[in-house]
Formats: sequence, structure tokens, C-alpha cells
Amino acid sequence: MTGTRFRATVETTGTMLRAAFAFVPFLPRLVRAAFTGRRDREAMAARLRAGLSTGPVPAPDAGESAARSLRVFLVAGEPSGDLHASNLALALRRRVPGVQLEGIGGPKMAAAGVAIVRDLVSDPVMGVWPVVRRTPDFFRLYRDLLVRFDTCPPDVVVGVDYPGLNLRLAAAARSRGIPFVAYVAPQVWAWAPWRTAKLARTVDLVLPILPFEQGIFEAAGARTAYVGHPLFEHLAARGTDAAFRDELRRGMAPGGAVVALLPGSRRTEVRGCLPVILDAAKRAASTRPGLRFVVPLAAERLRPLVEAAIRASGLDVRIAPPAQSDDAMAAADAAISVSGTATLHLAYHGVPAVVVYRASVLGRALSKVLLVSPWIALPNLLACEEVLPELLVGPSSGPRVAEALATLLPGGARRERAAAALATIRTRLATPGTSDRAALWIASLGGA
Repeated sequence: MTGTRFRATVETTGTMLRAAFAFVPFLPRLVRAAFTGRRDREAMAARLRAGLSTGPVPAPDAGESAARSLRVFLVAGEPSGDLHASNLALALRRRVPGVQLEGIGGPKMAAAGVAIVRDLVSDPVMGVWPVVRRTPDFFRLYRDLLVRFDTCPPDVVVGVDYPGLNLRLAAAARSRGIPFVAYVAPQVWAWAPWRTAKLARTVDLVLPILPFEQGIFEAAGARTAYVGHPLFEHLAARGTDAAFRDELRRGMAPGGAVVALLPGSRRTEVRGCLPVILDAAKRAASTRPGLRFVVPLAAERLRPLVEAAIRASGLDVRIAPPAQSDDAMAAADAAISVSGTATLHLAYHGVPAVVVYRASVLGRALSKVLLVSPWIALPNLLACEEVLPELLVGPSSGPRVAEALATLLPGGARRERAAAALATIRTRLATPGTSDRAALWIASLGGA
């Protein structure tokens, strides 16, 4: 064991050093992007349009029993990944009797029967400095995973998004002969297309959940099977609480509207975006009486941050607990949301939203050069047009956000078109059996 741990320590050190100096090969790509950005965006738009009609790829028939006990290691590091991995775990248990599940994840995965070796979900980190501060912690985690793969290798590793860890873990698994599946494929194609080719060389199977990703990853040389979007399947099974909706809207004045405010699931997102969102909401309320605001809380640990920001704003805002966050979204007429999975929750419920991103001056400048995708918001990508306003914001962006929100409220200029596009997206992505298809593909790769 001592020799195994030493080799894992050396390998982890090399991985961390390569990550620290990842900017070196990035610089020539940045220069190239300055000259090819427009052409690359046009090519990506064409691929998005080509993927609009793509349907799920049928899964291989693995039968009702496994030839041997299958050991699957799942890796998720964010709340959305925890949700998708938990539904996948349940599907694996249905489809592969005797399957053994362990991994890195959160409370939802644990509830689905996954033996959690480390919880990265309950307090996710985002941004350069928060990650740097936790470098020793990530070093130990990565080293311990390598030791685990050397001493008790699973039959297959499944990375659920979370590219910062999973792309590196895929290379480590491949060097050990362990199949690696990228489920909820990281959206590296949007901002670092060269990493799409790297992913294709590293993983054994990509199971994307967005229809246009089938063509993108196939073109990069990856074995790919689009399985559908698990979120829409999950929300359809969950349903909504009509009583909560009625209570939230009770006593509203004629012409009133409920606006959901979604500041994200990470502390850094909430600190950076919620003050801007609340400023916009306050401005909107001053010009349109009868607005009612609700924050669907992504996690209970964020409540103190959210409450403090609301007190500072002076705005009357209700907070919906995490268990009822989707009910709050379903009750809303419009929303202001950070980018990410929350925009797909809103799309499922047919709620038009202003999508905001908080970026530094340097981040905004780099995005104009590096961003290959013509849009960032997932509903816009799925519609292949900007049906929802998306804005890069700073501390003084409240007026712009409020102005965009006005166009989506009842009677607003963009509301009907946005609602129709969201209905189309829901129809296209509501394909039953997503988690089961993914489970069968994983079982076939793992030798079940």
C-alpha cells in the first residue's frame, strides 16, 4: 500500500502542476481565437441548428440480469449533478440487479443508495481563488481516488459534468484500463473547443443530454449516444404543489405578477449576482405596482446570504425552501435567473426569464474572444435563437435587467414569443426513459 500511495502522490503532483500551468498552451489558442472567433461561432450555430431534430439513441439491450456484479463509481460535484446522478443510480439498480454503487456526490446520491466516499455537493466552490484556497484538500481527494482505483478498481467510472475534476480523472482511469463514461457531458465545446477533442480521446463513451451535442462530440471522434435530458423526466415525475402556488398568489391585485429571483447555488454566485438581481427587481416594482417576488432557495445553507441581501435591498421578497423551489418557479409569471440548470427548470415550467452572468472586466473581454457558442443560456441554445434576454452584468446593471424583465412580464413585447419557444423546448426534451437509457449504456460498457 505504501508504494501505491507514493505513486499516487507523484501522479497527483504532476496533475496539479499541469493544471497550474494550463494557461501556457491557452495563450496561443487565445491568439488564434482572436482571428477565428467569428468563423467558429458561425460553425457552432450551424451545428446547433443541425441538432434541433436529434432524438435519443436507443440503448443496447442488457437484459434483466447482469452476468456478474457490476461496480460503478459515480462522480458529481454540484447540486444538479447530484440530482442527475441520483436518478441514474436508481435506474442502475433497476436495470442491473446486484449493482454496487459508490462515489463522490451529495445527499441525493446517498439517498439513492450510493456509498458516498466524499461530499463535494453540499458546499460547491466556483471561481479561481476559492479553488486555489482548497488546493490541499483537492490534492488529498485526487490522490485518494487514484489509490482507490489502483487497489480496488471499479468496472466503470461515470463522471457527471464537473469537468475540473472529471476530465483529469478520465485520463487517470484510462491509464489504468478502467472505462470512463461522461454523463451530462461538460460544455467545453462552448468556450474551449480544443478540449472537446481531448475529451474524445480520453473517455470511452459520451452520454450527452442536449440533442445538438450528439453531432458535436461525434465530430470530435467520441463514441457518443444522446440519451435525453434527465431533468425534464425528473420534473414530470415530481409534479407541482398546486396549494403552494395558490398560497403564493393569494391576494394579488389585478394585473399583478409573481417574479422568481434565482441567484444560483454557489455562495460566490449569490454574493455576486443577488444584489444586482434585487436592484433590478426593486426598479421593476417602482414602475409596475403589483409585482410579488420570491427566491426559490437552491440550498438551505444559502439562506443567511439571501436573507442578508434582501434586508439590505429593502424589498419585500418571500423565500421558498429548497423542497418547494420548483413549486415557486412554476407559480411565477417571469424570472431573473443566473445561467445554468435553473434556466431549464424555468423552461420546463414555461416561465420566461432574463438570464444574467456576473463577470469581471477581464472575464467579459475574454468571453468576446473565446466563447464559441453564439449564446450561453441553455434555452437559447436549444431554440437556436435568443428567445430569452441574456446579459453580462456588473454592480450598476440593475436598470438594464429591469428593462429586460419588463419585456417578459404579462403584456411585455417578448413574452408570447418566449413562452412559445419554451413550450417547444419542453416538448422536444420531454423524452421518457432518459436515466434508464443511460444506465443500459453504462452497463454495456462495464461488462454487465
